[in-house]
Amino acid sequence: SISDCYSGLMRHSLPILLCSSNEDYRSLIREMLGKNGFFHVLEAGNSAEATELLKGHEDNALTIIQSDLLDEEITKRLKKNGQFIVLSQ
Repeated sequence: SISDCYSGLMRHSLPILLCSSNEDYRSLIREMLGKNGFFHVLEAGNSAEATELLKGHEDNALTIIQSDLLDEEITKRLKKNGQFIVLSQ
């Protein structure tokens, strides 16, 4: 069935780390990605929170991050993981 297919996809999908200082933007994106439970979305509102999220999910997450949250530590972790999208202002 369709629901079984989606359930299988969810089990194999990467968590999404959503890193933005704009709370309204995070809420909108979380709602869009989490609709019907297809993606597990974790959020960070600043660089320190983003670093902590990345530490726990370095090898198994897609990171969507606002460009002004990038610092040396985060950039290093993102390059190691290779699965990221940087959003400009």
